[in-house]
Amino acid sequence: MGAKPAVTRESIRESYPRRKAHLDLVGGLWNYVVARPLSFYVTPLFIRLGLSANAVTVVGWFLLLFGVALIATGGACHSNSILGATLLGIWSVLDCVDGNIARYQGQCSRFGALLDSLATMVLQTLLPWCVGVALYSADVESSMIVMGLVFPSWYWVAIGAAQSVAVLFSKLVSARAELGVAKQDWYNRKITMWTVLPRAVLGLTVPLLLVAAVVRALGIFLLLYTAYSLATCIAVVGLALQKAWLADRQQLNLGRDR
Repeated sequence: MGAKPAVTRESIRESYPRRKAHLDLVGGLWNYVVARPLSFYVTPLFIRLGLSANAVTVVGWFLLLFGVALIATGGACHSNSILGATLLGIWSVLDCVDGNIARYQGQCSRFGALLDSLATMVLQTLLPWCVGVALYSADVESSMIVMGLVFPSWYWVAIGAAQSVAVLFSKLVSARAELGVAKQDWYNRKITMWTVLPRAVLGLTVPLLLVAAVVRALGIFLLLYTAYSLATCIAVVGLALQKAWLADRQQLNLGRDR
């Protein structure tokens, strides 16, 4: 038996299909431009260590939970916010590494895909609340003073909770009304600003969080993303109601035709 070929960045890159690259571009610009290319360099290391795709996902879960916990304590120690955001940045790369390993070794599974998607869900729903807790216990940021946005401390927890609820409610309504787009449909979508930009905003959450932590502008970060999440929630509810109304009209018209 011949020796197994060495695992290299090039071999990992070759196992990354164009259809997946298209999905990354439409579904999250940050992953496509930064996280995925970086993951091609570190994936061979994890494979040589003998880690499976699911094992890397579990490692990512620890980084994710530890990262958001550090961010929640950022009000008492500002460096915790920076370290927490950095860990989330590492997690975003590992979030690509597990998929690289699964495709390269033929380990793709529904369990792994669910475990991976749940991590993203945890980030989107838990992070806003943690940022709000950090701002609650921190001194008022100078950026907020300059903008004249000085709120009582408890407002930040409420704002973070509002964003978390908006994100969760949007996903629940979307799933209930079946507004989600199947992966095979994403593959066929034309790349335009309108298909890329809305999800690019969410995809930039982690890098913008790190920037906000470094320059002490977490308040601006939380306000902008809360406004975005609330607007998205309103749009999703509107689309769900419109879809239900059109379905009822269609059913009514079919009944009349009979």
